Amino acid sequence: MARTGSAPTRARHVRDELRDELLVGRYRPGERLPVAAVAEHFTVSVTVAREALMMLASDGLVVSEPQAGFRVIELSTEHLVDLTSVRVDIDCIALRRSVTQAGLPWESAALAAHHTLASTPMYHEDEPGVSRAWSAAHTEFHRALVAGCGSRILLELRDRLWDASTMYRSWSAEVHRTCGRDVAREHRELLDAALARDADRAVELLAAHISRTTELVLEHRARAAKEDEDAEAVG
Repeated sequence: MARTGSAPTRARHVRDELRDELLVGRYRPGERLPVAAVAEHFTVSVTVAREALMMLASDGLVVSEPQAGFRVIELSTEHLVDLTSVRVDIDCIALRRSVTQAGLPWESAALAAHHTLASTPMYHEDEPGVSRAWSAAHTEFHRALVAGCGSRILLELRDRLWDASTMYRSWSAEVHRTCGRDVAREHRELLDAALARDADRAVELLAAHISRTTELVLEHRARAAKEDEDAEAVG
């Protein structure tokens, strides 16, 4: 279906829709994103598609390569470890500020976001990995926890880091089905500490929550690499 509106508006729509597809793992790490193919997929001009991809490159979700176009970011252990370290720092600063200075509207929003998350199934039989609905609710819950920090710049930086880490989680989604981790309990405990205005406890739980996800992803990658090596040795 052809899209209406100005070119910048169409580009933002394409950026948002392609971003959603990236965040749920619809594309493989390093997969090329030809401008013409993106334009056809979203029924827009090549110019609009290129602008949308440039926006995603600025967001750190795709890479722009001279003479080669665009591709999805690669899986990188070094990048993930660095990303996680910075995420812990930024998210914990924002959470501590929210817990110590935000008012009743912040509490209400956090409670509502958690209710939505807790009521949304994490997996759907028709979708690989976590469901898009759960992924969206998960994003909103974590965003609600830090939304009372009082800094737009801090939140913008935090959101960009969140998107990059979401792609890693999506690419290793199967590990979360089998690891036996009680993510729902972690979220409840995090909410309880935040609403109790226990900043130290809330920050401790959030840091552990973020770090545990990265540990699982890295463990999954290490096992997959070992299996590939064993298969090559047998072959």
